[in-house]
Amino acid sequence: MEFAHNARPHKATKKSPFEIWYRFTLTFIPPLLFATKFPVVEEWLRHLEQMCGEVAASLRNAAEIMKAS
Repeated sequence: MEFAHNARPHKATKKSPFEIWYRFTLTFIPPLLFATKFPVVEEWLRHLEQMCGEVAASLRNAAEIMKAS
């Protein structure tokens, strides 16, 4: 969640906090396929993928609310 927040450009500056602080943009590319012999790890990766989708949706929703204001 922290990465998603810090990688998203701010409406006023058009730059992400990460870009302002480190002077370059870092992009997150989630794994397309993941496999492991440990079911607990696969469960955790599915949870992280779901959480990433929820965070992205929340950030899009917040951006729409800010646009409407």
